[in-house]
Amino acid sequence: MDLYEEIENPTPRGFFEKWLERKSGARYVMMATLVGVGFAILLGFFSLAVSIFQAWIGWQQWQHPIP
Repeated sequence: MDLYEEIENPTPRGFFEKWLERKSGARYVMMATLVGVGFAILLGFFSLAVSIFQAWIGWQQWQHPIP
């Protein structure tokens, strides 16, 4: 019975698996939320970098107009 229980509900091996507790639905929801927040932060940084670059291009064009 112990082997069957281990096959059905294996004990987590690594740190990440222990943290997620493989069969816990709430942990999956939390992981998906954290991934979504991380992705949103990453996109925010990329959009900030692009807007800074566009502002720099506009400022250069304003300082050095083409005659």
